[in-house]
Order: sequence, then structure tokens, then C-alpha cells
Amino acid sequence: MSTHVPASGTLSRAISTTLETVHSTKATNVQKENFKKLSSYLERITFILQESTKLDIHDSGTLKNTINVLTKHVSEANIFAHECSNKNKIYLLLNCKKIVKSLENHTKEIGNALNLLHPLISVNGLDQDIIKLSKIMLNANYQESATEEEIIEKIKVGIRERNVDRSYANSLLVSIADVIGISTEQAVLRKEYEEFKHEMENVELTEDVAEALQIEQTVALLGKADIISTAEEREKKYFSKRNSLGRQPLEPLQSFYCPITQELMDDPVETPSGHSFERYAIEKWLAVENNLCPITKTPLKASALRTNKTLRQSIEESCILTILRILATDNDDRKESIAKTDNAIKLIVCSLARKIEESKLALQLLMELSENDVARNIIGSSQGCILLLVTLSGSDDAQAAEDAKQLLENLSFLHQNIVQMANANHFGPLLRLLSSGSESVQRVMAETLSEVEMTDHAKLTVCENGAVESLVAMLSHINIEMKKAAILALEKLSGVPQNGLKMMKQGVVEILFGILFRESLSMPNLVEKVVATIVNLALSLTSHKGDHEDTPFLESEEDIFKLFSLISLYGPNVQQNVLRTFLAVCQSPSDGDDETFVEHVGSKCIETLLRIVNISDNIEEGIAVMEIISSLPRTPQMTQWIVDAGTLQAIISILSSRIQKPELMIESASGALCRFTISTNQELQKKVAETGIIPTLVQLLDYGSPLTKQNVAISLAQFSESSNNLSGPVVRKSHFFSCCVSTPDTSCTVHSGICTIESSFCLLEANAVTPLAKVLDEPDFGAVEASLDALLTLVNNELLQKGSKVLESGDAIVKMVKLLSSPSVKLQEKALIALERIFRQPEYKQKYKTTAHMALVEITQRGSHSMKSLAAKILAHLNVLHEQSSFF
Repeated sequence: MSTHVPASGTLSRAISTTLETVHSTKATNVQKENFKKLSSYLERITFILQESTKLDIHDSGTLKNTINVLTKHVSEANIFAHECSNKNKIYLLLNCKKIVKSLENHTKEIGNALNLLHPLISVNGLDQDIIKLSKIMLNANYQESATEEEIIEKIKVGIRERNVDRSYANSLLVSIADVIGISTEQAVLRKEYEEFKHEMENVELTEDVAEALQIEQTVALLGKADIISTAEEREKKYFSKRNSLGRQPLEPLQSFYCPITQELMDDPVETPSGHSFERYAIEKWLAVENNLCPITKTPLKASALRTNKTLRQSIEESCILTILRILATDNDDRKESIAKTDNAIKLIVCSLARKIEESKLALQLLMELSENDVARNIIGSSQGCILLLVTLSGSDDAQAAEDAKQLLENLSFLHQNIVQMANANHFGPLLRLLSSGSESVQRVMAETLSEVEMTDHAKLTVCENGAVESLVAMLSHINIEMKKAAILALEKLSGVPQNGLKMMKQGVVEILFGILFRESLSMPNLVEKVVATIVNLALSLTSHKGDHEDTPFLESEEDIFKLFSLISLYGPNVQQNVLRTFLAVCQSPSDGDDETFVEHVGSKCIETLLRIVNISDNIEEGIAVMEIISSLPRTPQMTQWIVDAGTLQAIISILSSRIQKPELMIESASGALCRFTISTNQELQKKVAETGIIPTLVQLLDYGSPLTKQNVAISLAQFSESSNNLSGPVVRKSHFFSCCVSTPDTSCTVHSGICTIESSFCLLEANAVTPLAKVLDEPDFGAVEASLDALLTLVNNELLQKGSKVLESGDAIVKMVKLLSSPSVKLQEKALIALERIFRQPEYKQKYKTTAHMALVEITQRGSHSMKSLAAKILAHLNVLHEQSSFF
């Protein structure tokens, strides 16, 4: 039978330690609310431990170890509370966030220890109390007060801005005194401040550099407060600082000198009239019964003086810059010492971003320092320095701009500085080395051009200043790495059309083709980049910018054949770029006449294009092929090649399976179909119609995208242009009793003959009128115009009367009236021309007179001369104006 003995010794020690810690937490003078919360947890632990002593608990080793762990963590919290009671209160305030974090850590550690204890004490419900308290402590949160956060922020602002005055420091010190609970009497504040300075010395002995710097900066900030110094100490401090600034005048900065003492000001104050004086001097002036301003001679009270923070900061920084320049002049060791001083160059560089006078002083100092190699290295690597220098090089101040340019020149001895300059849009040094540097340097400069982020304007500027010539020369270099660097740079720069044209005039295309077909084996990874560059060059031809004359591109059948051969040799990226190149050439305004183009593009090229559509799963490639087919010259020979290659069947297949195809593919295929439906080739139109595609086109008017609807409407319009000529004559069918009866075939309402979809492409037979009319209500001007053109084929010439009835039955006329108010002038004009003819018929002018009236009147007031005249003519049809009116 086991023996049960109370674990009294271990529990007693734990209770004693916990009670001592409760006392310590209540004695702290900072973070009182947070320590009060911890104290409440510890009191509940004390109660649990005391209750445990009353129970018969098995005295196991596990229990003792667990209680010892709890005691250890409570003891650590006790030590922490003692530190927070004994350390300097200002120091503790500065570290309030750390204190809060430490409190959370101590609380969680104690909570974890409690969590280990509850399985060992499971009688009288005490284990449930332990579980509950452990959970609360593990989830406990502490936070600093809003007042503490506000003061910490004020300290940060004061350190960051470096221009706070004595009143700011005084106010800050009083706020600190209120928070830490001390008197605002001078002796008390001074004592606390001195202890804080002593704390700084202790911290400096540790390795926490960040904390040491924070305390040092805070000591300096609070040291500006008058309330911790006597009057004699303040006067002595002023004269000491004034003498330390030296007597050498800063000629361009005479506003820094006090009008009374003629000395450089240390603590400038401003009068209501805007004049600045040294605080000590003006206060002394007013104290001896001179109650007038020394300059304006107007009444002045000491209470009206305000610290001039901006002037004081400028004086301090300008003095520092001037003194450093004097020290550095003609002394190489001092230059190096200044540069190596922590944050010295960084602070000087910051002055470059200030007012121009201070920027010039910083420039002069940096110019002096840059004569030293070590200093020059540090200056160039200082964050933001080169960017600020590039900005200053464009300054309106001639001296500042010249100094900045000279300093940039001094810094350009290092390649990494040149790269930084390029990143800041300063390319002069880079272009110079690209042209005249060693091979390795030229390669680095070209690589930089390919990697640096550039605007189009920057790319244009670089090429205007010699980059193209240098890169073209590198392309012909025997060194493969040189070629690679040049190709990458040319790809980057050729994205701007003017640059692409310039490159072509320099013969880049021929060189790139040579690399592509003679040297690609030695650098296969670059084929994609070469082709991408060729694409950019081709796209330059489609641009309206620059001179397109004398820009040779794909001049021979061999070039075109070679380009197409890449499709079967390389992957999707190269294939797409080849197609994009070919499409750009097709769309180029400078690609010569159609006959010349056909000489170079043969049936093999067309077959290759079609093969891509049939076998490639790449949507972009298929779209590109369709766009190329749309753009190819519409010569009989080219059209025949396209038909012979089976392109028409491919297009019909795409349009017929529109549900499975992406919208972009449908758009490009419907655009390509337009070349097969032109009314000048009725045989080709019949081939298209016999595929049964016309009903599908009509469906696309309801479901297609705006561009698809536009393309479809164009094809339907071209079909309809042929309908009147193709409408068959009405043949009377003879019967046995032909002498008594003959039954005529039903004739077309518009074309008066026999119409079918496949024989005469009639819009009525295709039920296309209503879908086309619906498109007139859509916002896309292109689709609306194409649909209007298609509908107007029904009222051409002698078809006017019959066609008008069909348009009205399809609600097209009322929609055409609405187009009179369209934002598109072109649509307005087309609708006007059509309605002028339609409204010649009495039944329509009466029906639509009211609807069209106001829109027509507005056109007579705001339209072009021709539109005004036409609108007036329609108003005359509507009997709103006299037929003889010549006002418009």
C-alpha cells in the first residue's frame, strides 16, 4: 500500500515566491494597469497553491518538478518586476513595447506551467480552477496606453525631423513627467534626466546598438529643454555653441546671421513682421527696455516671438556642410575619414533633396569628397544619391546642374554606378562605354540596356544618341557573348517604332537573318529573342510614326520562305512570333504593291498557314493565321491559292463550331471570310453559300461579339449586293389544263424574282433583316455601320419602294431614325442619306415625321454643311420647310 505525504516543502516555497512577486508587481511605477493584471493572476495562483496544501496529494517526483517549474517562471517574473521598479522611468517609458512583450511572455510561461500541474491535482474541483486560469493566462494580452504611444511618437518625430525647438522639448518632458508620475519641478526633472543619461552609458556597454542609438538620440532631444537648466547654464551653452560654429561667413546665406549680433544664429526666432533674430540677443534687447523691433522700430513683445524651425534646421545643416567642406579641402585623409564616419555620406546625400541653396552646399562637399577613391565608392553606393544627382542635373539653377553633372562624371568610374545612372534615366556614361569601352565593358553595358526598366521616351533618347550603331557593330562581332548581349538590347529597344525603323535602315534585319540561319546552332536559346526582335521591327512598319521609306524588310521570296521554315523547326513562342511578323508585313502601309508582294508569297506559304490552323492547338496561332489571311492582297492569284489550300473549309469549320471555339477565333475567322464574299467574284460567293454558312452567319448576329457581328454584317452586305442580279426569273409551271390555269412560283418581295439562300444569297430568305436591325441598337459603331450597310442594299436604286416595306416590317426604319442622334457623324450621315430617299415616299414621311423632326432640326443647327443641307431636304419632304428654302 502506497504512502501519501503532503508536498509541503515544494508548495511552501512556491507560495512564498508567488506572494513576493505579487508584492513586486504592485510596487512598479510604470505599466501599472498591465502589472495589475499580472498581479491578479498571481493572486489566483497563490490561492490554488494554498488550497493544495490542505489536500492529501501524492508526493511524486513529477509533482515536485512541475511545482519547481512554476516557481522558476514566477521567480523570473519577480526579477522582471524588480527591474521595472528600479530602472530609470524615462528609459522604461521608451521601452514600453518591450515591457508589454515581456509581460505577455512571462504570463504565457506561467500559464504553461499551470497547465502541467492540473493533472496532478485533481480533487475538490481544484483542477478545473487550474485549467481555467491556465487558459486565461495563455490567451492574455497586454498593451501600452494611448498616452505612452503618443509620447513615443512625439519622440520619434523630434528625432526624425531634427528641427524641434526648446518649447517642443519642454512640452515633451512635461508630458513624460505626467506619465511616469514625477514632479515637473526643475530639480526633479533634472535628476530623472541625468539618471536617463547614465542609463545610456550602461546600454552602450551592451551589444544592442539600436537601443543605444535610440537612447542617445532621445537624450539629445530632451537635452534641448530649458526647464532642466538654469539661466546661467543656458547662456553659457549658447556662447559655447556659437563659438564652435566658427566665424567664417557663408556669403550666399546672409539670412543666417542675427541683425543684432552679426553672428551666425543658433536659436533663431521670428517676429510678427517676419524678421529673424537670435533668441538670446532679442530677448536681451527687449529686457533692457528696448520695446521696439531693431529693424522695423515697431512695438514688439517677447511673447510675440516664435521659433523659426525651418531657418534653424537650415543653419545647422549648412554649417555642418560648410565646416566639413573646409576640413576636407586639400586633405585626402580627412576626406576618407569623413566618408567612413557612420551615416555621414547618407546625411550629406539627404541634403541634396532640400532647398536649392542647401543642395548646392551638399554638392560642393560631395564634389570635394569624390576626389578620394574610398569616398567616391561610398558616395556612389549611398541609397538615392545617384537618383538625386540625376534630378539635380536638370535643375533650373545652372550652378547646381553643372555641379551635379560633374559629380556624376566623377562617379562614372565604377560600372555599378553607371548601371545606377541608367536606372535613373541618365545614359550618357553608359552610351560612351558602349561605344568605346573594352569588349567586356561593352557587353556589360549592352546587358544593362536589356535589363534596365525604360520608358519609351528613354528608349528613343538612347537610340538617338548612338546606341543603335554600337549594338549593330556588336552583332557582327565574332564573340558569341557580345552578340547575345546586343540581341537582348536590340529586342528591348526595338519596341519603339521609331527605333525599329532606325535599326532597319542600319541593316539589322539582314544581320539578324544571318544569325538566325547561319549561327543559330551555336546559340539556340537566342533564336526566340532574335525572332522577337524581328517581330518588333515588322510592327514598326505598321506604325504611323517615323519615315517608312527605305526600310527594307522581307525583300525576297527566300527571306519569306526562311521565316516560314522556322514554324516547323521551333516551339510555340517562335511560331507565334513568325506569324505576328508576317501579319505585320501584310498590314504594313509600306509593303509595296500587291503584285510585288505576291511574287514573294507563294502557295507554299499559304499551305503552311493552313497547316497551322489544322494541326495546332494554340489559339493565338490560329487567330494570327486568320488575320493574315484577312490581310493578304485580294488579287485573283492570291485568292486562288488561298482557296486551293482549303482555307475556306477551315474557316467554315471554325464558324460552324462556334460554341467550341474561343470568341477571338470566331472574330478572326469571320474577318477572314469577308475576302471570300466580295460581290465582284460571284463564283466564289456561290462556293461559300453552298457550304450552308449563311444561316450560321445570321445566328452570329445574335450571339457574336461586336467585332464578329461587324464582320458577319460585311459578308452579308457583300452577298446582298449580288442578290438582285442573281434572283431568277419567275417561271410559270404548265399543267394539263394550261389553257385554263398557270401557277406562278412565289417571287421575292424585294428582288421580284425567285430567291434562295444558296442561289441569290437573299437576306429575306436568310431571315437576316430583323437580326441586322437589332444590331442597329448596339453601342459598337463598327457593328452598327456594317449592319446598316447590309440593310441599305435592300433599298439600292430601283429596290427603294419594295425594300422600304421590308425594312419597316423589320423595325429597321425607326432604328435608322434613332441613328440621326448617334455620336458617330459617319452613322448620322449614312442614316441621313438613306432616310432622304425613304422619306420621298408619302407613307413613310407621314409615319416618321414626328419621330425624326427634332433630330433633323438639331443636325441643321450643329452638323457639317453637307449634313445640314441634307437634313433640310428631309425636313422639306416632311413639310417642315419649303422645298425652295436655300437657308441651309
